[in-house]
Amino acid sequence: MLSKRRTKRDFSSLFASALFFLVLLAGARGFAWPSCLNCNVILISLDTVAAARLGVYGGSSKVSPSIDAFAASARTYKSAYSTSAWTLPAHAAMLTGFFPWRLGVNGEVDPLPHDTPLLAERLKAAGYLTGARSSGYYVTRHHGFHRGFDSFVKNEDRKKWRDGAWIVDQATSFLNLNRQKKFFLFLHSFHAHAPFTPTEKARESVDSGYKGKIQSMPSKDLIRLTVGKDVATVEDQDRIRALYDAGINELDSELARLFKSIKDLGLDRNTVVVITSDHGEGLGGHGLWGYHAVNVYDELVRVPLIVKAPQVAAKTIESPVSLIDIVPTLLSILKIAPGTSFDGVVLPDEDDASSASRSVFAATSVSPDVLSHWAASAEKPRPSKQGPPYIRTTPGRRLGVSEQMVRSGSHKLILKFDRSFELYDLSKDPGEIKNIYSEPSKIGEHLKSLLLGGKSSLGTSQD
Repeated sequence: MLSKRRTKRDFSSLFASALFFLVLLAGARGFAWPSCLNCNVILISLDTVAAARLGVYGGSSKVSPSIDAFAASARTYKSAYSTSAWTLPAHAAMLTGFFPWRLGVNGEVDPLPHDTPLLAERLKAAGYLTGARSSGYYVTRHHGFHRGFDSFVKNEDRKKWRDGAWIVDQATSFLNLNRQKKFFLFLHSFHAHAPFTPTEKARESVDSGYKGKIQSMPSKDLIRLTVGKDVATVEDQDRIRALYDAGINELDSELARLFKSIKDLGLDRNTVVVITSDHGEGLGGHGLWGYHAVNVYDELVRVPLIVKAPQVAAKTIESPVSLIDIVPTLLSILKIAPGTSFDGVVLPDEDDASSASRSVFAATSVSPDVLSHWAASAEKPRPSKQGPPYIRTTPGRRLGVSEQMVRSGSHKLILKFDRSFELYDLSKDPGEIKNIYSEPSKIGEHLKSLLLGGKSSLGTSQD
């Protein structure tokens, strides 16, 4: 059962039920994947990896050759969306199949509700050996993500959060030890997250022509750029993006080792592998540099989602999908009865009218007002155990969701923190530059009705 706690939650159960039915009315439905009974599962979450930067999603072919090659024999979802623009609520959705606001996971101190099973708990109950390896913030025991795992190994050394090698070493060790067992392995890499400090080799691999002085980008410099305390030339802006890409490239090189191990151990014949991310990164989009969480534009909430399963042909799917679809899809492939109805649905295997018209939602409770706080924090010395400024807000503060989005087809509507609306046709304006909300349109009104849901819109009203 879902959590029934209401008084300390920022979102009402009334909204949760309303939005669930709205999703159904929007045309979302399940699809039948070929069964893979007793198959292993590897779920890889690449924290802060924006879809648009990967080669398979239209980015430079230099950035992610290993992921691109993996996708060539997998289902690649080109319009996959996170449910949030930061780590905690996005992973809550990814690992439960429910919207984070339905779970009450909205602020940085909110734990996962005990009465909502995680994927690991479901698979352990089905006889799976379960293991998790994680770096960075939020995907922690403190927030409840360890539940259901036989082993939950957390990289606590912040100096090693460029963790591609560590994650893959841990993963290959797990695979070698447990290849004869039925297992679920969850990997959460923080490698691409700010600060952007790639090696010279990685920098040269993606940006060999740069002649300037920027060789790395500390978090404090990124926030200074975001709040206007520093400026950057066009050349240096491109360099910052290249440093981010170089971090992805480093991680991609390590993932090549993992993919090889899977094949060498013969696990590719009986293992479902999912690659995704919790959110993207600003990189100058809408004025945000190296930071996320504070809006729901595509550079932050559009994520990669690539699924490779035995007996499933490679295909590219353009229809909108969501992180909440991962759990129901995996259970469908494994033929494990869920015992409940999810907010998510089984991922589509084709672009038909129903899947193409589905509505997907995202929201964030972190207001842009915190940017000035982060900027001030970045200038102060911090205790070694204190989190960096890009994830610290007022301790214990629970911010109700204020910025929300819904996408259906090629159109996307955003309800901003100031309660204004923005509407974009992503087929013509993928950068979300020209707000067409003032132009009369049926789609705008339709999306508004979905987003607001009467008096219960993601926990807030229009007023």
